[in-house]
Amino acid sequence: MKKVKVIIILIIILLIILAGILIIRLNQEKKAKEYAENLDDNITLEVEEKIIPVRGYEEFFSIEKMMSNYYLYLRMGNEEAVYNILTEHYKTAKRVTNSNAITIAKVDSGEGTTFRAREIYYKDDITSPIYLVYGIIEPDNHQGKECYAIVYVDGETATFAIEPISKTAYENYKTEKNELAPIKLEQKKFNKYTQVKATEEEIITRYFDTWIRENTYYPNYAYTKLDAEYQKAKYPNASSYGQYVARMQTEFASMLPEAIKDISEFASEEEYLNYINQYQKKGMKQYRVDERKEYTQYTFIDDYENYYIIRAVSPMNYTVLLDTYTVDIPEFIEQYNKADTAGKMQLNLTKIFSAINDGDYRYAYQKLNASYRNSNFPTQASFEEYIKTNFFTKNLIGVSDFQTYDYVYRYQVNIKNANQPNATYSVTKTFSMTLGEGTEFEYSFNK
Repeated sequence: MKKVKVIIILIIILLIILAGILIIRLNQEKKAKEYAENLDDNITLEVEEKIIPVRGYEEFFSIEKMMSNYYLYLRMGNEEAVYNILTEHYKTAKRVTNSNAITIAKVDSGEGTTFRAREIYYKDDITSPIYLVYGIIEPDNHQGKECYAIVYVDGETATFAIEPISKTAYENYKTEKNELAPIKLEQKKFNKYTQVKATEEEIITRYFDTWIRENTYYPNYAYTKLDAEYQKAKYPNASSYGQYVARMQTEFASMLPEAIKDISEFASEEEYLNYINQYQKKGMKQYRVDERKEYTQYTFIDDYENYYIIRAVSPMNYTVLLDTYTVDIPEFIEQYNKADTAGKMQLNLTKIFSAINDGDYRYAYQKLNASYRNSNFPTQASFEEYIKTNFFTKNLIGVSDFQTYDYVYRYQVNIKNANQPNATYSVTKTFSMTLGEGTEFEYSFNK
């Protein structure tokens, strides 16, 4: 009897333990469920409901590649591929069939050899993001056509679909006047989503080549990409920027791939081979990448010693400065603040001659001491004439014999022809300078 009681007690204890375990597990499941629900809520909140620029380069290039493939199929006349890629909504609205897909799509999309995205925005939906694409479809060696599209992606089926839209529709979607909603996609023969890798070298090259191409074929668009402060100070209107582009057009054109002549332009293969053997490609000579809190800065110097400072806040979402003197960039300010008086004057002299070398006589003229300017160069034209007569087209300077006279600082400046650095002829001038607030200064020199 005693043994039976012990067994019963053990069974009761075991049941209590099992009940406790069950209660604990039920509580854990309840908490897990609540956590999951909260997590879902958090995810929903973290999903970017606004239309914002694409953040990653691989994402940018992947969407661009899909658009490029679409235009490739258009050019090749692949009706099945174009039909499979277009959205059902577009096909229904436009009455697109397998036999008329190319004809109808070309009307809205345009046609050309290459597609280049200028900007891509997106609305996140976790597995089904939606992309707004604005780009250029370009024929060979010509100015292209602007094109706009929505690219739908279905992460569950790893597929995509494209819907050509108008510029007005693009702007309405971008500013959320019209709402974008994800769609479910079926996997077909030509609509598979593939991820494109992006190397740093490819990104760097893309920015440089894009900027040269925009200025060669689309200067009005390039003007809109100038940094606002820089644009106001250097090119306050599109006309003034147009003069810069016209002056630079030969250099810009020489840095494009199409600058290389085709064999068909020569009378014989021998002439073509001689041309190729002597051809010197122009383009990017140096670059530097600086990661800053607000943007990534790409500084380029081309084979003509031109500067391009590109500040990108997201892929191809950038602004541009074209010199290092009109607007003080952070690197200059940092260097300037660390320099002693002689160093500050030398940095300012570099600014002056950089402007003169760029043909920016306005900047160099405005920095002259007012009294000196009025007495010696009453007009900018008179200053420009003097510089062109007495200095060189491209000037290389060296400084010596720094002196101080009651807060006026002087350097002997030796000026040589940068295009002939080994030539013995040079010009020597005494430059005087006073330093003002921040990086302000004014100068004069002996005539």
